[in-house]
Amino acid sequence: MWKSFLFLLVIGFFQVNVAIGNDNNSKSTASVLKGKVIDENTGEALIGAAIT
Repeated sequence: MWKSFLFLLVIGFFQVNVAIGNDNNSKSTASVLKGKVIDENTGEALIGAAIT
């Protein structure tokens, strides 16, 4: 159950990354996938888009 949820969340991050197509956001997305801390604004945007 949790594994499938996390998988969908990762897919969501990739979709957001492709949709934005910005180098800075690409780096932030990579940081998210690696479990690193990113700036709040980009983080909220990515998480919000992934959840919606």
